[in-house]
Amino acid sequence: MAGWKPGGMAGRGAAAVLAAGLLAACSGGGGSFVAAGAAPVVPPTSETPVDPVVPQAPVTQTFTVTLDSLSSAFALGSSAGNGSLGAPAGTSGTLAYDVQDGMIVAARGTIAGVALDIDTRDGDTITVANGVVTAEDAATGALVSFQQPGTTGFMHQTFGLWEQDPNAGQVGIAIGGTPTPSAAMPSPGTLTATYTGKARGYSSFSGTISTTTADMTLTTDFATATFATTGTMREGIDFTTPQRAPEHDLNGRLTVTGAGLAGRVRSGQGEVSTVGRVSVTGSFFGPNAEEVGGTFTNNGEAGQFFGAFGGGR
Repeated sequence: MAGWKPGGMAGRGAAAVLAAGLLAACSGGGGSFVAAGAAPVVPPTSETPVDPVVPQAPVTQTFTVTLDSLSSAFALGSSAGNGSLGAPAGTSGTLAYDVQDGMIVAARGTIAGVALDIDTRDGDTITVANGVVTAEDAATGALVSFQQPGTTGFMHQTFGLWEQDPNAGQVGIAIGGTPTPSAAMPSPGTLTATYTGKARGYSSFSGTISTTTADMTLTTDFATATFATTGTMREGIDFTTPQRAPEHDLNGRLTVTGAGLAGRVRSGQGEVSTVGRVSVTGSFFGPNAEEVGGTFTNNGEAGQFFGAFGGGR
């Protein structure tokens, strides 16, 4: 996993970038972001010239994250059950946020060759709700939706979904952050830690397409790890209301190697031959393995199902 790269702030670490950028910008909680106005004008005093004061331009900082992504071809059907979601392929990209006077006002970048340029100053929208930052292009419907670092407790990584177009094109999941150096990982078997967080993804199952959300738990002694997602919900695209999806709950054991972890876990679909086996790949994040995150995919067995997850301890 590639690290956070603060634009114009060379020499500062990932935590400082998040704290100064996305964390500060997201601290307001909810609602829509709009372009910030001019800086406050200091009123004249007896010692201040009474000439008109020229407003200062808002200060804008840019924060860039390099992403690992899974991308899939998508097409919305004429009715529920007629759409298509292709097999996901590994890819990469970058996403930059413009933060102006403490608010995110733009998100732009390229993921899997798809250019995203979303800017509230051009009439696009950026909203924060339920711990998720969502930026949407008013003209094309393209969007990027990532976990809000402040409210979800992430200081060293984030993850989310992106879409080229709400009707057809590429969709995917992505994750980025600062992996833990191998030398800083706890020795296997000497410490037990539990990480809790969220998982999000895409599903094409039983003829319908949706996004998915779930709770995530990972418990590890840094030799092996027990990974689980629970309470999975399918929503959006072919679903007008959220629907419980126990077939997409995941559970199984992973192997920890250095700062990475990988394995195959069982889904709620059960296990018939290889159906129900889901590949999980991830990494620990932060200077002392404070967080964990990664991706999962069912390899096209019993429909497409793939996503990303992240959590902290």
